[in-house]
Amino acid sequence: MDSEIKEEIPVHDEYILCGGAETQVLKCGPWTDLFHDQSASRPKLLILIIPGNPGLPTFYVPFAKSLYSAVNRRFPVWIIAHAGHVLAPKDKTLTTLDGMSYQPLFSFTVSECPRP
Repeated sequence: MDSEIKEEIPVHDEYILCGGAETQVLKCGPWTDLFHDQSASRPKLLILIIPGNPGLPTFYVPFAKSLYSAVNRRFPVWIIAHAGHVLAPKDKTLTTLDGMSYQPLFSFTVSECPRP
């Protein structure tokens, strides 16, 4: 039954330009512009999975689906590759970060990261 649940969860495959490098983003759950969506049904949390280096995002898809099911599909689960580790197929359109919903998500600096 667990595998049936994971199979019915669609995964959206998207490619963005991050710092000029092609970057794959896999999304379980809502994959629209979450930043500009002001509706009451908008998720209040985004679970972001960053694979190990040089991890491939597709390896984490079963985990992302399980996690999405575990939170009762209330919060989207996204997997972002390291910039440049996965090249976009020729038929995929690349999205730039300029003016897109990703900008607030990925524009933090190292100085803003917590230190141990």
